[in-house]
Amino acid sequence: MVRWAATASIVLYFIPLVVLFSAQSFRRRSPWEIALDIPFFVSIDLISVLAMTFVLHLDVATIASRVLWVVGGGAFILWKRRTAGWRWHRPELRRGQLLGVGISAAVSVYVSTTLSRTYQIWDRYWHIGLTGSLRGQKLPFANVFEPGGRLQYHFAADALAAMMQSLSFCTISSDMALAQAHDIAFGCIGATVSLLAIAFGQWRTLALALGGSAIVLHGPVLLRGEAGESAVPFHGYSYSHFLTNSFRPHVALAGVLITGFVAAVAIRLRDARAVSFPRTFAVLGATSAALTITDEASLAVLGVCLFFGWLVHEDVLVPGRARGVAALLGLAVLVVAARAVFVGLSGGPVESVAWAKDGRIPGMQGGSFTGLHTWGGLVVLICDFFPFLFANIGLLLAVATRPDRRLAAALTFSVVSMVICFVALTHVVINHAPTESMRFFIAPCFIALELAFLWLARMDQGSPARLAVLGALAVPAIFTVYWIRERRQAELWPWTVRGEFEHTRRGAYGFNCRTIAGARLGQTPELAYVDTTAWYRYAACRPIFAPGIVKYPWHVKIAPHMQWYPNTQFADIQVTAGPDATIPLMCLTDAGESDPVCAYALANCSCTPNGTQFVRCALTPDHREKLKQRDVEHVVWR
Repeated sequence: MVRWAATASIVLYFIPLVVLFSAQSFRRRSPWEIALDIPFFVSIDLISVLAMTFVLHLDVATIASRVLWVVGGGAFILWKRRTAGWRWHRPELRRGQLLGVGISAAVSVYVSTTLSRTYQIWDRYWHIGLTGSLRGQKLPFANVFEPGGRLQYHFAADALAAMMQSLSFCTISSDMALAQAHDIAFGCIGATVSLLAIAFGQWRTLALALGGSAIVLHGPVLLRGEAGESAVPFHGYSYSHFLTNSFRPHVALAGVLITGFVAAVAIRLRDARAVSFPRTFAVLGATSAALTITDEASLAVLGVCLFFGWLVHEDVLVPGRARGVAALLGLAVLVVAARAVFVGLSGGPVESVAWAKDGRIPGMQGGSFTGLHTWGGLVVLICDFFPFLFANIGLLLAVATRPDRRLAAALTFSVVSMVICFVALTHVVINHAPTESMRFFIAPCFIALELAFLWLARMDQGSPARLAVLGALAVPAIFTVYWIRERRQAELWPWTVRGEFEHTRRGAYGFNCRTIAGARLGQTPELAYVDTTAWYRYAACRPIFAPGIVKYPWHVKIAPHMQWYPNTQFADIQVTAGPDATIPLMCLTDAGESDPVCAYALANCSCTPNGTQFVRCALTPDHREKLKQRDVEHVVWR
């Protein structure tokens, strides 16, 4: 049942893309048009669903959006057929090209599943509960651990996962929905890049298949020996490969949006006369609006790059400097408006941004630094910057060999992103945590590798420019594949979903949430105490608010109370709920598996079934007083 529900949610998720394809099939379409449709659909679908959540809860808005897409798309096709004699036209894709695109998407999804279905890494412990909570909320959203305030965070990927869970009609858990959203993002990146490469003259099936998947396999050259002594073994010094980084949910979604933004710029630089400005500007606007709630740092990088690229060649945006200025201002207004509507213009998790006068290179290993003006600093910079450094070298050699203002604009767009990354890495300190500057690596990697791969087909065989680009694409991918094969299990075994943390971190990954927790559409979160032994299992299925704790370097509560001695969750919720409130308890049905608070409630309080594995108990003020007398918050777990 869970597999069928997961498959159904994927099919339902892609309804808007099918409608877009069908509605435009009355004419023969180019591969680049189909390529732009993918990130445009991801962006506009997310934004439209979120806009509906001002009125409807997110799960209901998601289902309603699918109905509107089908009805609206069907009406448009019928109207087009009656007025213009609509008939189906196949896209301008040969079988070999279509095969290459399909393989690229499939390989990209496979790369994602090597981790997504097996491990829970980074801060998944927050996103399991946050995704489940968002499913039952309206905008403005609240943090699962801070029900009283506004969630000022890049929550787009959590909202996307909540949409996936809703489209399964609450059968799959938020944990599985997060994994599924990650797989979809990787597939979209691979398909978009390969489709766009066809428009630039790349016709070989193998090149299309490998090029798109190489983008999702990018990362630094893995450090070994003396230079890597202070680095995390078999990773870069300041950041890791995209595969592991992308399991911070917003990073994978940001990859899709950045790919679409760069694609809109690149296709205009290829031949602006064959591309309509409204078509590309719509993609720029939609991806920019979505990035305001996905990856603010990357959006800022893209905005600066767009400006400098436009200075080199006006066709980056639209012919005519006056119209270009208007387009830039329009994008800026759209970004500010989207940010204000969905998140707000003030506040957020970033508490401080400081400038480090003396340049240094922060390492992922806590507290490690390398001097900027040392031999070791040069080594780690080259290793970390390898993908976009060599991609930019390839573009530079191509411009030097065959001068072209359009290619020079693409090179400027890419080099500016690398410069921003270098300055931010060595001089910017966010929340007193230098490692947070790793966020500025995301955009440069996608920009440089995507542009270099697109222009690869136009570079001479065996030329230094071509070799540099091939190295930028192949070398990082080889290192990432090596890590997957040789290092993955050794490093990630503690976070295996069926391993040591089965009762805490696993959540309800493979369970049917409708069965075990009574999950249904239309449920809303309430402040509740959740059995400590099964907190993630319940939070992955049902929308809740719960007490939480802060984790460095952020000043936002991102984790539940999992402490058994003392029981800090019980102590916290008593303060939050107030002295006279009846506190709902979500407990396992078996008292032998429950924590002390739930064990007491099962024996003494009124409880009603809440699925096959949980019951809902009412802890009245009288029972709260009795628990205080028993000092249950200090009972040692046995």
